[in-house]
Amino acid sequence: MKRVFCFSIVLLLVAAASALAQDVRYNFDKNTDFSKFKTYKWVPIKGADHANDLVDKQIKDALDAELARKGLSKVEGDTADLYRLPDRRRA
Repeated sequence: MKRVFCFSIVLLLVAAASALAQDVRYNFDKNTDFSKFKTYKWVPIKGADHANDLVDKQIKDALDAELARKGLSKVEGDTADLYRLPDRRRA
């Protein structure tokens, strides 16, 4: 019984610590109708810190997949509705 109690306390502390570690910040215009956006493009941001090539590709692949599920298409031209995170290969 004592082991179960100690394990429960440790599990509760770990859960509380992970909940406190979350620090998510975002900024968007609440009046914008995001359903109008259909295309996006990766663009470089000069002077920005970048992940290594493997991590950069994994992040972009995950975001590309999620944006595709939401109905957005990636384009290469200058006709994109949205511009995404920096593309390190073009910098």
